Amino acid sequence: TQNNLISYKISPIEKDGKPALNVFMEFDANPSGETVVIFQDKAWGEENLHNTLSNLRSEHASEIIQEKDSQCVILKHDPDLKKIRFSYILQQDTQGEIST
Repeated sequence: TQNNLISYKISPIEKDGKPALNVFMEFDANPSGETVVIFQDKAWGEENLHNTLSNLRSEHASEIIQEKDSQCVILKHDPDLKKIRFSYILQQDTQGEIST
């Protein structure tokens, strides 16, 4: 069986004078050469959540495709890759302090 373990590191930062989060994750790469990260564009009564993402990066992906309508981010990479690292900045899109 495959564990599909995902490791996260989330750090608070400031981007353009607003609170943001730097999100770094590492997980198993899909042997097809295309790994899909689910990211909803509409959730919890909010819309256009993909607009809060920036600086999508991966040292292993040859291409990163943000598919707002499909509710995901697609990472294209070498099919022989075992683990993939992916990071992005999640920018607060409301006024005021970040709350929990």
